[in-house]
Order: sequence, then structure tokens, then C-alpha cells
Amino acid sequence: MGQHTEAVHTWEDGLKFLESTVERVNELEDHKLIDWINISLQTARLAYRQGTDGPGVAHKQNQVCYTMLKMTDTEQDEWKTEQFQRAIKHFNGALENIPASHTGIKQSIQLPLTRVLFALKHYDETVKIYEDGFSVSSMSKLFQMTLLPPYRSIDYTKLRRYNDGDPQWLYNVAECLWQQDKKELAYTRLLQLMGTEPTFATAYKMLATYFTEKNDRTSAAESTCKYKFYSWVPSFCHNIEYTLENISIVEQLSSDQALECTNATLANDKSKKATEFLAAICYHHYHGPVENKAFKELEKRDNERAKQILLVGINYPQTREACLAVLCISTKENQVFEKLEEMLKQRETLSYMVQAYVMNNA
Repeated sequence: MGQHTEAVHTWEDGLKFLESTVERVNELEDHKLIDWINISLQTARLAYRQGTDGPGVAHKQNQVCYTMLKMTDTEQDEWKTEQFQRAIKHFNGALENIPASHTGIKQSIQLPLTRVLFALKHYDETVKIYEDGFSVSSMSKLFQMTLLPPYRSIDYTKLRRYNDGDPQWLYNVAECLWQQDKKELAYTRLLQLMGTEPTFATAYKMLATYFTEKNDRTSAAESTCKYKFYSWVPSFCHNIEYTLENISIVEQLSSDQALECTNATLANDKSKKATEFLAAICYHHYHGPVENKAFKELEKRDNERAKQILLVGINYPQTREACLAVLCISTKENQVFEKLEEMLKQRETLSYMVQAYVMNNA
């Protein structure tokens, strides 16, 4: 509703205008075809967002408004389905008009498409896309198109990993199989996932359910414990291992003992592990004395240039957690800080870029 509905209608009007100039879309000139694909992707993304939010949510002037509806539950479900189907139409339109040789670009578009299919419970079609992703043997060169966000910056390194079993890709397959009541096949994919990424938190939640249904209480309890632990530990933390000591720290930080743990255990520990715990506190946005204490301790850590630049980032809500997280990293490479400084001035979000940087430089 609101801005999203207006935007979808505007984008679709743009598509109709371009389509009116030719008999078939693929007859458009290159730059117009690029525009057509961009508009299709943007429309699909917004339509999916509408279907997810529901008809009672309006986006107006960068604010979210909730409105009273006269629609019945059935009518609301039908409305959501229409938006999801609209999203599928536009995603497929973009896919059909991208050259077949550009496998990487197509897969990057199929990722959000599978989320729409999953929302509509089209599990067979969703699983097929995932399974096809495992068999991709080569990736195309960078597609020479200027795609709109979120397709503008495509992580080709991540896409290549689908051949080896990307964790998120594997989990999505397992989730679809689980919904189809093919739980043993789902369990097989989860085991494959654990071999690739043993810190994937959400997988342990599904494993806990699997073992509970098998009446394997020991395995279920262990999976639940790992789910809680890895759900709390952010992805940028590479020194917080699954040990009894660290499990205890996470439990304390998740309780009314958080401030005591921060003061007594973490503040006096200058190790990288303790620094990551402090950064994780800020990442989770512990309001009040706990977060304030963690931030003050992080300020004392090394790398003054990084500190000065990143401290600027806490003035902007969209960059605060990411900037604090990077304070836990000690590095001598300054070019990334110049990039951070530039992005901060432009008030661009840092979440994905910072996480990638931390992953590569920890």
C-alpha cells in the first residue's frame, strides 16, 4: 500500500510504455532492454514486499503506517497471493530476457524468486531451482548491465559456492523438503550443510525438531543449545568457539547478569575473543549500561585511525552496529577505512560490506 503500491503502478506503466514501442520485448534496443529488466526486477521486489507485509501495511514518506482493513482474512490472503504472483511474473520476465550464457546473473535473480515461490508453497518448483543450482559448472563473466539494487552488486564468489553446497542454499532446500514432509531427505541436506558451515544457527533449530520427533532427547538438547549459541554469536566473530566457557558467557549476556559479566569477565580481557564479545553486545543493541560499558571498552582498543572513522558511524542508526563491530578488528590496511569514510559521508548502509570485510580480514 502507500508508496509501494504507487511505485509498483509507476514501474508497470514504465514497462508498458517500453513494450508499446516494439512487438516483442527482446526487440528493444540494448539500453532500453536494460531499462526494462531493471524495472521488472524493481517491480518484482516491491510486489514481494507487499505480499509479505500484507494489505494493512502502508509505506508513506519513509514511514510505516498500519491501517484498519475491512477485508476478511480470506480476502487478505487472496490479496497477498496476487502480489506474489505479480512478483513471479516480473522475475520470470527478467529471466527470460537475460541471455542464457549469463548463468550467474540468472541465479542471482532466482534467489529472491525462490522466496516468492516458497511463500506460495510451490515447493516442487522451489526445490528444482535449488537442485539445479548445485549442478552449475561454470559462471559467466560480469553481466554488462547496470542493475538496480539489490542486484547492482552481485557477489560472484558466493554464487560459485553453490557448486560446493552453499550453506544458505542447502538450508533452503532442506526447508522445502521439510515442508513436503520429506524429512529424511531434509536431514541429509542438513548434514551436508553442517559439513560446510557448522555455525549455521537456523539449521540446528530444524535438527532439534528432527531429533525430538525421533525421540532422541540428547541430540535434540545439543542441537537446541547450538541453535541458541550460534544465533547469538554474529557472523563476524571468528574467535568465539563453541566451548563450555563461551556457552556460559553467552548465557550470562542473555540474562540479568549481562552487566556483571561485561565488567568482571570481558572488560579486563584484551584478547580478540573478548573484544568480539564486546562488539557482539553492541551488534545486538543492548540498551542502557551494558551497551554503554561495551562501547567504552571498545573505544580503548587498538587502531586509532579506524576508531576515529568508525566512531563517526555511530551518529547514523543504519551504520551504528556495523561500525562498532569493525572496532573488534585489528588491521594495518587503511584503504578500507577510506572507503568506510566515504560511505559514511554519503550515509550509505555498511552492513553487507562490513561483514564481508570482517570475514576476509579477521
